[in-house]
Amino acid sequence: QEMPTLSEVLEERVMLSVVTVEGDDPPAGNPAQGDVNPTEIEHFLLPTDQATDTVTLTFDQGTPIPTADIVFIVDESGSMAGEHAWIADMVTDLEAALEAEGILNNQFALIGYLAEGRLIGGWGDADALVTAASSLTTNGGTEDGYDGIDEALDQLTFRSTAAKHFILITDEDR
Repeated sequence: QEMPTLSEVLEERVMLSVVTVEGDDPPAGNPAQGDVNPTEIEHFLLPTDQATDTVTLTFDQGTPIPTADIVFIVDESGSMAGEHAWIADMVTDLEAALEAEGILNNQFALIGYLAEGRLIGGWGDADALVTAASSLTTNGGTEDGYDGIDEALDQLTFRSTAAKHFILITDEDR
């Protein structure tokens, strides 16, 4: 019996998809990108043939999950007692709103200030900030929000992947 020609063999194949390639140029399309091994698989199978290949895909971690480092910088002058009480409810609501938007693993810190800033509560979750807020004092005196901001920048280390937020709570100009 005669051997079939290449065109006869090709006509007998069961094709899952057909790509026409003219010349030596590979077809335009969706080439493998990233860490894919192998980058290309090619089989010429007859209807009774089988082939098995292992393909390894390593996906990029992609965009990190949004997260935030939030510092509350709070005026501790005598006129601020109402605002101090407000912080506990507000931070819990803020955390819930952030999480509802997919902003997770947030951390909070608390700085109080009068003549100078003082770290009251270092990085922690919303509940830790609520606890730390009970240590805020109300005294007379001269206060400047820049002192609190300076203390935050000196005392806290921010995560590189987190959005950084400073919330200044005062009844002064700054």
